[in-house]
Amino acid sequence: MDRRFAHTYALALATTMVAFAAQGTNVKHIVIVYSALADRSGWSRSTEILKRRGFQVTTLYGPIIPHAHEVATIGRVLDLQEGSTLLVGHDFGAMVPAEAGNRNNVVGLVHVAASWL
Repeated sequence: MDRRFAHTYALALATTMVAFAAQGTNVKHIVIVYSALADRSGWSRSTEILKRRGFQVTTLYGPIIPHAHEVATIGRVLDLQEGSTLLVGHDFGAMVPAEAGNRNNVVGLVHVAASWL
């Protein structure tokens, strides 16, 4: 399978999964925490698609810092969201959101385990 096709397919699948989860709960805000082994560019097309669908999207790098600090950093970003928020964690970036997502405005967690290295 062509790597470019595999990357496009994985991106489309992840974007569809996030949009489907968000639409099912009337979510308008999506916070994506991507892995320390990735960068924001990997989520740029997904972010564009989600924004065209009417979602406010924030991408956040999951820095490699002590666990409690990382949870607090993500928590501060979640506290800035107004209304229902879907929290998405990518690959290793999903470990901390599972804990940080324990907020009243977070209505769901999505873990995207796919990696296209």
